[in-house]
Amino acid sequence: MNKQALIDLRDKVKAGKDEHDMFCPMWHEVGLCTYAECAMNGSLDSALYLHEALLPGWDIQIVTYEDDTFEASVARPLKCKTFDGVATSMARAWLIAILEALIAEAE
Repeated sequence: MNKQALIDLRDKVKAGKDEHDMFCPMWHEVGLCTYAECAMNGSLDSALYLHEALLPGWDIQIVTYEDDTFEASVARPLKCKTFDGVATSMARAWLIAILEALIAEAE
């Protein structure tokens, strides 16, 4: 995956931009763009599907804060380094964390 394209996509997700088909250029051929769009719009099932497809075997931890925001952290098993996402939607926070991990893996 193209690192700059992942960064641009992460920035759009963080900003809450829901542009039509913004995930398709990257994930259409592997059949994941619909799952990413649904995770962007709050589907935990879709976020789980993306996690399992893109980061198989990785751990996930989700925290809820008093201000109604969520933080999702993904990490390789038995590793301390996490990749985190924060958003007002649990699924969107998880999507951001997945994108952060993919960006790090692309380095």
